[in-house]
This record gives sequence, C-alpha cells and structure tokens, in this order.
Amino acid sequence: MNKVRSFLDELGLSLEKTALPRDVKSPAPQELHFELTFNCNADCIMCNVASLKKNEPELDIDEIRGLLDDSRLLDNIKYVIFSGGEPWLKKDFVRLVCLVKEKYGDAQIHILSNLLDRDLAVKSIQGIKDACGLERISIGSSLDGINQAHDRMRGVKDGFIKLNKTITALKELFPGLNFSFNFTLSPANYDQLLPVFNWSAENNYHVSFQVVVQKKETEQLSWKADQLDAVDAQLDEMIRVMCEAVGVKNGIELLPNEGLLSRMLSLHYIGKYIRYPRRYFPNCVCGEKFAVVNPYGELYFCPVNKDMVFGNIKKGRFDELWGGREAGKVRDFLNRRTCSCWLTCAYGFMIGDALSAGKMKYVKERFSAE
Repeated sequence: MNKVRSFLDELGLSLEKTALPRDVKSPAPQELHFELTFNCNADCIMCNVASLKKNEPELDIDEIRGLLDDSRLLDNIKYVIFSGGEPWLKKDFVRLVCLVKEKYGDAQIHILSNLLDRDLAVKSIQGIKDACGLERISIGSSLDGINQAHDRMRGVKDGFIKLNKTITALKELFPGLNFSFNFTLSPANYDQLLPVFNWSAENNYHVSFQVVVQKKETEQLSWKADQLDAVDAQLDEMIRVMCEAVGVKNGIELLPNEGLLSRMLSLHYIGKYIRYPRRYFPNCVCGEKFAVVNPYGELYFCPVNKDMVFGNIKKGRFDELWGGREAGKVRDFLNRRTCSCWLTCAYGFMIGDALSAGKMKYVKERFSAE
C-alpha cells in the first residue's frame, strides 16, 4: 500500500466513526429508472436478467404515459435512466425517450446499453434526434475488460470490437453525444482494473468502478488471495497515476479537492470491500432517491434488493405506492442497515455524506496531534 492509500485508509477509518446515521424517508424521488425490457442480446456472467422474465406483457407506452401524467411527486425529477436488458430492443423506444424528454424539460436522460449492436444503436439515436433532439441525452455502458476479457464477461464473441465500432459510429454521426462507462469487478476479471482505467484515460472517457453483486441464479464467484493482492496492486497504481496527474505528492494535499478525494476513497474501498464486505458508511440513498420501474410495472428502490417490491403501477398510483405501507416496510429494512454493496449508485452519496460529517473533525484531530 502506497503512502496515499495509507492516508486514505486513515481518513476512511475516521469517517466511518463520524458519519451520522440518517434514516431514509419518502420525499419526492430524484431519479426515475425504467428497466424497459428484460430482453437482451448479451449473456453476461454476473447478470440474472434472463431469470427475471415473466410470462406477462411489458409496460406499453400508454401505461408509462399514465404513470407520468398521474404523478405529482415526479414533476421535478432530475434524472431519468433507461436500461434493461437492452433498452434498444424495447418496442416504441424512441417514442418513450421523447415522451420523457418532453414531459421533464430539465431532466437529464441517460441510456444504459451494452452497445453491441451498432446498427440498432445508430437507428435509435437517429430516431431520437429526428423526433425530439439529443439535448440532455447521454449514453452509458459496461466495460468489464479489454479485448477478450470483455468478451468473456459479456458472453459475446467479439463483444469489445462491437462496442468500439458502435462508439466510433455514434461519435462520428452524433458528435455532441456524451459517453461514460462502468466497470464491475469480480474474480472473473480481477486483472482488468488497470487496463480499463488506462484505456478510458487514453480515449478520454469517464469510467467508474464497482464490485459485483453475487446473484443466486448466476455462476458463484469466490475470491482467491492472489486475486485480492493483484487488485490492491492495480489500485495502488491507479491512485498513483491520478495523484501524479494533479501534482499531489501526499494524501494531505487531497483534502481541499473533495471531488478527487471522494473518487480515490471509492477506489480504496474496493480493496477493502472485496476482502471484508460490509456496510462501511451508514447512509445509503436507496429508499428515497431512486424509483425503479421494471418491465412489468413493479416498483422497487434498490438493484441489490429487487425482490423487495412495494407495488405495481398497473394496480395503483405511483404517488400512493411511493408513500404507502409496503414502501414503508422496505424503508424499515433499509434503515436497519444490514445490507451492503459497493455500487456506483450508492457509494458516491455515502462517501460524500461521510466527508461532510467528518472531514473537518479529521483535519482538526490530525493537525492538533502534530
């Protein structure tokens, strides 16, 4: 462990002690996630989407329009995310995007795709551009390795090549479109952290890193000691490169730059979480920030706890379900803080919340001791 990581460890331990627990309540959500379909053209080794399919109709555009028109809690939504499965495969996808875009004039719209089908991606984005424009639209994808490593994780021959061809085509045809990537670490791709970090830097893409959530329906993965050590070595190098890029020579110099500090803490805790998975910081925003609607109209808060459904928009109004008894039961579970993950949707807020509560106390104690 290098000096900066030693500092991150010291700071993190202090923040763990000073972060103030806060129960989730039921204010209006900030992000609306539509899992549009569980159909997919990939077979990712860590994904259980195939097992989630039901023998019943998916939500159609009229049902989604009804959800939006009937809700006042969603009036000021800040982000709308379209995912799947593979969202391009959803019937009326372009119309759905334009419906949301026109309904929520200030919301950012993020489309999560595996980007394996270049022609379908181009057709879909061109359709959105022609129908309602590409302002406030961005694309996200998974990148779980370079070359054949990505192919193994996606279960698709030449998956990395296909992803690159799709990105190249979209950038050429739609130069204002923004892309970002998310890397999910597991024992199956433990050696790909640094290659993905370097590739993203070379191609000027933002990439975030998270730890796989084991699902009972998928291949059971377990960590070996040499894999854990290899991950730590890659994290050391990634943090060294990030420090060098901004001229930081020791961890104390990170304190004024809270954005960079938060990102480095998120990487440092990957190494901790895969060795000792637990809830390191108390306040997860699931239960109040995210509303997730699956293809069949079921509502839930959290991608880790998809089985904790609190209603169905085919059978009830969103606003009533969001503040209802079943939602309250799920929030009670979340407030017990017995679940844990290290996913990008949760850890950013958890770290930011912990820094707000404890950074200045750490600084005072650190420098008064000197």
